[in-house]
Amino acid sequence: MHDSQEQKLEFQLPKRCRLTGSAQFGAVFSQHKKVSNRHFRILVRYKHDQSDSRIGIIVSRRVSRKAVNRNRIKRQLREAFRLNRHKLKNMDLIVIAHRICETATNDELSGSVNKLLRKLES
Repeated sequence: MHDSQEQKLEFQLPKRCRLTGSAQFGAVFSQHKKVSNRHFRILVRYKHDQSDSRIGIIVSRRVSRKAVNRNRIKRQLREAFRLNRHKLKNMDLIVIAHRICETATNDELSGSVNKLLRKLES
């Protein structure tokens, strides 16, 4: 790999850190604990193995009809998780966005999700 590709990979959220497929989402939905605030609800399932924490993100069309806004919210959530995943051990998370996210600024979104992630650390 080239140096630029190696540097780029360091800043991406690896696939092993993402929930993919209905079976993985279903496992979290069937057995979870909740934390929430006005912007997000986070469902958490603690794992017994020593694997990486994983995140799944749900931003429905009820939150925003425009894909641009939904994608902006998802980018903020992925970035907050990427920066904090070393603190979040052995858990699967599903983050569900509330409708108020559409009008929130990027700083409000990242601050809100960071508060919830800090709650999960303790």
